[in-house]
Amino acid sequence: MNWTVVALPTFLKDLANLPRRIREEVEEFAFQVLPTTDNPYALPRIEKLKGYRDYYRARFGAYRVGLQINKQSREIKRYCARHRREIYRRFP
Repeated sequence: MNWTVVALPTFLKDLANLPRRIREEVEEFAFQVLPTTDNPYALPRIEKLKGYRDYYRARFGAYRVGLQINKQSREIKRYCARHRREIYRRFP
């Protein structure tokens, strides 16, 4: 059973501002890998944020994608995609 994956408008806006190489990696991960996975916790790029229950990040070099993974509703929300020095100011 696959997970429901939701892209928030902030994620799509941030995606357009990423460098081309990073954007291609993030797009592949966000639009091909995440929707087809059976267990997002097992993906190698995803790590839990300390101090938060449902918030995770996916690492792409110096860039991060902020995720919220809800186990009960089997939903993954993609919040934002920014440089590592900027993402934690707005996420979570």
